[in-house]
Amino acid sequence: MGRLRRVLTIGFILTFLFSVTQGFLFGFGLALPFIAASLAGGLVCLKWDTSLRIWLGLRKHLWGRVTTNALAVLVAAAIVACTVISGLMLSAMRVPPPTGDTTVIVLGARVRGYTPSLVLQLRIEAALAYLDANPEASAILSGGLGESAYISEAEAMKRWLVANGVCDSRLFLEERSTNTHENIMFSQAIIAEHGLSQSVVIATDGFHMFRAHTHARRAGLEPSSAPSRTPLRLLPFYWAREIAAILVGVV
Repeated sequence: MGRLRRVLTIGFILTFLFSVTQGFLFGFGLALPFIAASLAGGLVCLKWDTSLRIWLGLRKHLWGRVTTNALAVLVAAAIVACTVISGLMLSAMRVPPPTGDTTVIVLGARVRGYTPSLVLQLRIEAALAYLDANPEASAILSGGLGESAYISEAEAMKRWLVANGVCDSRLFLEERSTNTHENIMFSQAIIAEHGLSQSVVIATDGFHMFRAHTHARRAGLEPSSAPSRTPLRLLPFYWAREIAAILVGVV
């Protein structure tokens, strides 16, 4: 038990430090729950005997038993929910894209100045691989102007794809969106306006695919996946943050 407690303590501390770092880099909105949970878990492990005495003391009273039982149910429900959502996320990223006349929707990410961030760069590369293999496909590049950018995410994607051999006549820009819901809804409007295929291949990170597919189906589209590679150092936090976004209904 002592070894397990040490492992858990180290895990909680590393999670806390990682979450704080990601909070400074990407904002604390969705990082705060993980910071609080890892801090609480780490303190419990570090003060195990004290925590155990408090727990057993609470169990001696009716209100304490109700509270601790509710807490245990809440933790169990959170574990089940995270497991189910992770399964849905994994399933969504494995939907194979069709070939031929399709519409690729590339979801935007941060641009710094004129340069796509690493996450956006990998999404564009995933789209390029599909577009090269399917010359009949068109692409909607979806993303507005961010705070740290001089051009929109869509424009940054277009410049890179054209520089890498994609004809600009195949590319449509959607430069208003600020979230996943708008990415899909504004792209659907472009599809309707130009008579593009409603069979859409979504190019985004794998962890993001389930939420993108959900919005696409609500818009009457038929989504499939061209997942980009997420840097391993970012994946744990992004995965947990995506679960939190799905749970609280973030668009």
